Order: sequence, then C-alpha cells, then structure tokens
Amino acid sequence: MNVSLPAYYLSFRPINRKHPMKKFISLFLIFVISTSVILAQTKPHLNDIALSVHDLGKSTQFYKSILGLDIIPEPFHDGWHTWFAIGDSSQLHLIQNDGPIITPSKNTHLCFSVSSVASFS
Repeated sequence: MNVSLPAYYLSFRPINRKHPMKKFISLFLIFVISTSVILAQTKPHLNDIALSVHDLGKSTQFYKSILGLDIIPEPFHDGWHTWFAIGDSSQLHLIQNDGPIITPSKNTHLCFSVSSVASFS
C-alpha cells in the first residue's frame, strides 16, 4: 500500500533519532553564520588614544580638572600611566616619557567639544 503524505506533514517531521546532533549542529551553524554577518557589518570604533607626556602629574591634572575627564583604572600601576574615559567607549592614555617630546604640527591634534567655550575658559 502506497500512502502519500500531505506537504505540511513532511515539513514537521521529527528529528532523525539516529543523528540527534543534527539539529544542534544546524542551529550552531546558523548562529555562527548570523553572528559573522553581524560582526562583518559593524564598523570599527575608537578604543583609545595614547599621548606621550613630559610631566604626567601636570597632564593628569589638566585632563582631570580643566577638561573634567574621569580617571579610570589602568593595569600597570607603575606611576607612568593615567587613563581617562572619553565618552561611552573610548579612552585617553597618558604615558610618562622622560625622553625628548617632539611637538607635531597642529595638523596632528586631539579635539574635544565643550558645551560653551566661554564657560570653559
């Protein structure tokens, strides 16, 4: 006796019990592929900017007191680094440098926006 099953029944067949990992592997592959696509579409974002400074104490005081940046923990704890949070996901790293500091042209710069230049100065 030859029985024909409707198409909707075929689409809801139980998993083949001989290969219980089939569904897991399929779901895992879908996850990996979709995650890869999402990550591939994400643009790079700024992680940190490191500045070499001659006087770490004065530079730290400037960025903390004048600009109002918040100091965040740094992993070295060696007195040669100060890290600040910039926005939600970026950081400014100040690094003590006892060697000569080369002053770059103004074309190389770091710029912060403030709510009011008059109140800032």
